[in-house]
Amino acid sequence: MMNSTGTRIIITSMVFLMIAVQAIAAEPFEAKPLARLFMTPNGRVLESMEVSLTLGGAFGAMNKGEYLGIASIGLGDVAELEVSTWRLVSNLFKGTTALGTTSLKVVVFRSGEESMLPDATLTFRSNPSWASIKVSGDDLSSDIIDQVDDVNFEMHMASLYLTVSKYLFADITLHAGVSLMDVRTRSGSALLVDTPASSDIPDLQENIVSGFVGFERQVNPRTILMGEISSVPRFNYRPQRNMLEVDQVALIIAGFRFYFTERISTDAGVKYRTDYDGIADAEISVGLNVGFNLKQVYDFVKR
Repeated sequence: MMNSTGTRIIITSMVFLMIAVQAIAAEPFEAKPLARLFMTPNGRVLESMEVSLTLGGAFGAMNKGEYLGIASIGLGDVAELEVSTWRLVSNLFKGTTALGTTSLKVVVFRSGEESMLPDATLTFRSNPSWASIKVSGDDLSSDIIDQVDDVNFEMHMASLYLTVSKYLFADITLHAGVSLMDVRTRSGSALLVDTPASSDIPDLQENIVSGFVGFERQVNPRTILMGEISSVPRFNYRPQRNMLEVDQVALIIAGFRFYFTERISTDAGVKYRTDYDGIADAEISVGLNVGFNLKQVYDFVKR
C-alpha cells in the first residue's frame, strides 16, 4: 500500500500539472512580486487588500519533512500583516519543530523610479504566546540522547528586521538587512540518564544581532533567480551544566521563483545550514504561492 508521503507527492504533482496546463494557455501577464525571498523579508509590502498564501516544505537527510505555511495581506499600500510557521533549530530534537508566528511589516521609505535610494521596510515578528517545548525518547537528537531522558521548557521570541531593497542593473535587485532577536526561556526542567528526579533549568534571556543579504534576477517574464544568506538561532542544551544556550547558524538558500500566472508561482531551491556535516545533508525547499485581491473578489461577487 502506498505510504502517506507517496500520496502527498502524487496529489502535489497533480495540482502543479493542472496549474501548468492553465499557465501554458495564459495570455502574457505582469507578475505580482512577493514581499519576501524564500524566507527573509525584503523592502516591499503587498498591495492594499492583496492576499498571499504559501504552502511548502523542505526535505532532506537531516530533516525528513519540514512544512511551511504563510498567509499575508497588504494594508493600504503601507503595511503588511502575516501569520506563518517558524522553524526552531536545536540540538535537542531531530530535524526542526514548528512555531506559529505573527508579523507586521511597515514601509519606512519608498524610493521613486529615478531615486538612488533603496526601498526600506521595518518588520516586527513574534510568536504571540509562550510555546511549550517537550522532547523525550526517540525524538531526542543523537547529540544528547545518551545523556538525557527528557527536556521541557517554555520559550518566546520576538524579532525586529530592517530591510532595504534596491534595483541595480541587468534586472538584478539586491536585498539586505539587519535583525535584532530577543530569545527567552522559562520553566525548564531536565531528567538526565540514571538520575532519580528532574532538575530545574535556569531561565534564559539573550539578544541576538545578525544580518542577511539576498538577490533577485529576472531572467525572463516568468522566472526569477533568487538567493539568500541569513542566520537562524539554534537552541542547545548542555547536560554537563544543566543549561540552555542559544547560538547562530548560517542558512543559505539558492533557487528560483517561477510564475504560472500573475498571482500563482512556485519556489524551488536548495537549502543548506552551516551546522550540517556536508552537502549530502542539504535539503530541497519547495513552495506554492497563491494570491488574490480581496477588493477584486468582492467586486466580482457583488456583480
